[in-house]
Amino acid sequence: MKTKKIEKSRIVKGVIIPSGWNSSGDFTKVSLSAIDDEEYLIENGEKFIELINQCISATGVVQKDKRSTKTIRIKKFSVVDPLTDV
Repeated sequence: MKTKKIEKSRIVKGVIIPSGWNSSGDFTKVSLSAIDDEEYLIENGEKFIELINQCISATGVVQKDKRSTKTIRIKKFSVVDPLTDV
């Protein structure tokens, strides 16, 4: 019998940074450069393009692919002050 993998949410804090561009130079992907010195590609990143260079606290499911790229699917977030809230 197969067991269903339970996905556990984590809180990750960091700055939204661009990580992909199209031929016109528009941002197409964003990542979260976290305070734990890791970078997480945001799976649902289209919602976060307008928040580039903003510090956020994000709750979501973190996964690692075969190439050791960490990703996060953010379920909820808040913009935070990088000097006091991180």
